[in-house]
This record gives sequence, structure tokens and C-alpha cells, in this order.
Amino acid sequence: MKRTHLPFLGVIILALGPGCDLTPPDITITYPKDNSQVSGLVEITVEAEDEGDWWEVDKVEFYIDDTLYHDGNYDDVCEWETDTIADSTFHTIVAVAYDKAGNEGADTVHVQLVKGAGNLLWRFHTEYYGPSSVAIGDDGSVYFGSGSFTADKGELYACNPDGSLKWQYSSNDNVYTPVIGADGTIYAISNKTCIAVSPEGELEWAFDPEGDYMSTPSVGLDGTIYLGTSSCYLYAINPDGSVKWRVQTDFFPGSISIGKDGTLYCSTENNLVCAVNPDDSEKWRFQSHASTTPVAIADDETLYFGSDCYLYALNPEDGSVIWSYLARDRITASPVIGPEGTICFGCYDEALHALDPEGNLKWSYQTSSHISHSPAVAADGTIYVASSDGDLYSINPDGTLAWCYKDDPQSLSSITIGPDNVVYASIGNDIFAFRSSAPLASSHWPMYRRDYKHNARSD
Repeated sequence: MKRTHLPFLGVIILALGPGCDLTPPDITITYPKDNSQVSGLVEITVEAEDEGDWWEVDKVEFYIDDTLYHDGNYDDVCEWETDTIADSTFHTIVAVAYDKAGNEGADTVHVQLVKGAGNLLWRFHTEYYGPSSVAIGDDGSVYFGSGSFTADKGELYACNPDGSLKWQYSSNDNVYTPVIGADGTIYAISNKTCIAVSPEGELEWAFDPEGDYMSTPSVGLDGTIYLGTSSCYLYAINPDGSVKWRVQTDFFPGSISIGKDGTLYCSTENNLVCAVNPDDSEKWRFQSHASTTPVAIADDETLYFGSDCYLYALNPEDGSVIWSYLARDRITASPVIGPEGTICFGCYDEALHALDPEGNLKWSYQTSSHISHSPAVAADGTIYVASSDGDLYSINPDGTLAWCYKDDPQSLSSITIGPDNVVYASIGNDIFAFRSSAPLASSHWPMYRRDYKHNARSD
């Protein structure tokens, strides 16, 4: 595992004389986060600063459960080996920084040790091929859709965290990726209809817009549901299913990502990315030469998406190009954003690629087949991605392979990482749940539609 040394920040002050420094250094444990789950070799990293020069941070001590584990220099990383510790146990990590005057400052985090990253936890078989991506509720319920185009049948499934069936809602067509609102309502598209289903599996309402095909719903901060149709309408729907507004466009909004200010970034089949204000007025449009993938939004609101063989970074204010990266083949799925702003995406060149925020290639990992769906990034930087032949890959932050699971010859949906150290993949007719190395990353857009509720909203 790559060791990352984080620089310590120094603030220069005018020393009044020897022994006059009474201010303790500040120290923050940057990884792992408080109340998170860890496994394997845990690299404990810190940031520290002192009111003197940077070298005034003399040393840092690391304590595990009140026992001194590592005593080193200010820039050391503490590697905590957990192989001999019991699974599912809770631990306290304390980092203490000392300056040259003998002052000390400390930070504390609490973690749970979860072993077995890559182990298959459960597998749920559906009647139909190609279940959707998984969405996860606040209570840990696992939601996904499935169905058959030829038999006019479909199901919305709700499973318990252990993979047992909680309920299923039957429809007369395929049910696509579910989206979970703030109150737990599940929204999904089925049979040219947007349905709203309660957390208990009861239909709350159904809305039939104009158009044969619809985008996956996106949910705004106020609960407004946005969707586009193949008849080139953009809809805003109230949480009770009534229409808030409808606007005719000259494009099919195939996917909608929502910015912090409520701007709707519409990816289209018409070679456009169009920015629409919350009042339905158009803000700007970017003309590409091919259809565009869903937009991923960085913390600074930079927009990332693929179109044909290019990955673009756009300015959210006017849609101007910040940079573009030419890949070796088509990009058909939304990129995701990991720690340190790393942009990860797969494409038809049978590889997973990682770029830095300036658009420079960091690394590529060759898979066994093309990648047509989005990866997902865990808090420790591990990237999970499925290739189209059904292989699920766990890739280390430096682009090397951690593990690979091989099963059915096709994977049809994007990866989901839950809050409980579980990674979910749709392969063949089944939903697979594996133990992940860490929960979902806290970066701004670490998976398909941003998080495991799939609201596609930048908060």
C-alpha cells in the first residue's frame, strides 16, 4: 500500500525568547475518520501545525486503545496491522503531537475493525437478467429494480441488509435504478411511468409524462423530482406527484445532475450538455460531437462528463471547456471523483483510468473486457469497477489490483458502495454483496449519481 506523507503547516511567529512558547501544536487525524470502519493494514495519517516554524513539531505519538503503538517524527505515517485483532471490534486511536518546547496537542478517533474485504456476503437471485444499480435507505434497506422487456413484467425489490427479501413491488415493465428521497420514498421509472413507492412497498403515486422513454429521476434539496423524456420535455414534479412545471426543449434530457445552487445539468442524446436554472430558463449549453454521459460535479462545481472518446471538464458558470482528455475509445458512463480530486472512469478500451484534477493521466488498469458503467470509490481510495464480462475488480489507489471476482459473462449496472463497508454489484441475474475495504468515500461525487441514494444532487 502506498504511503502518503502529508505536509505539516507551519505558522511563523516572533519568538519572545527561549521557553516562552506555551501554545500546544494543533493535530488532526485525517485518516481514518471518526466512527468509520477499517480493515487490513490501516495507515493512520495526520496533519499538524504549530505557532513556530514547521520544524517546531518535534514528534508524533500514536496510541491504540491507550497503548503506545508508534513513536516517530512529525511526518511519519503510523501503519496499524490489524490481522491478529478480532473482527467487528471497536478501537480508539489517539495521535499526540509535541513541539520543541514540550507542549502537546492531541486528536482522537473511534473506529470499528471489519475484516474480510472481498468476501462474498450474500447473493440475491432475480427472475430477470440485468438488475439495476442498488440504492440504500437510511435503515440499510437495499433497493433495486429488474424486469423483462419481452414479457412486460418487472419488480422493485427491497432486501434487508443481510440479503433476505423484505418486499417486492410488481410492475408491468422493467424497473430501472431506484432513487430515494429524504423521507424514504423510492422513485423509479417503469413502463413509461414514474412511480413513487413507500418504504413499506406501497404505491404512493404514478405519473405518466409525455414520451416513450424517461431519464432516471433526480431529487432536489426541496424534494422536487426532475426527469426528462424522449419527447424533449423537462419536468419538475412535486413530492406529491403533481406537476410543478414542464418545459419543452429541443433535446432529450437523458440524465440530470443538480448543482449546489439548484442548476440542472442535463446530459442528452442530442450531443449537448445543457444547464437549466431551477425556474426552467436555460443558462447555457455546450455542444459536443456525440451523446454525453451523466455529469459528475466536483466540490468546486467543476463539471466532468464523457462524450465519445473525450472526457471533459467544464466551467459551471458559462459551460466553457477547462480541459479535455482524449481516451483510447468511447466513454459511455459517468466518471466519479475520489480522494484528492482524482477522476476515475472506464471506457471501451478495456481499462479503468485515473486523472488528476488538471486532466493529467495518473494511471490506467487493464481489465478483461470493456467498461460501460461507472466505478465507485471507497474512503481508503480503493476503486471498485465491473467489466462487461462480469468480472468485479478492486483496484488500489495506485492503480494496482487488490482482488478480482469472476462470475457471469455480463455486468449491466454501476457499482454501489454502502455506509456499512459493503460493495454491491449487478452481475447476470443476481445482486452480489461483497465486503469492501472501507465505506463510500467522502469526496464529492465518488459513485454513480453521487451517493447510494442516487439523488444525483451536489449538496
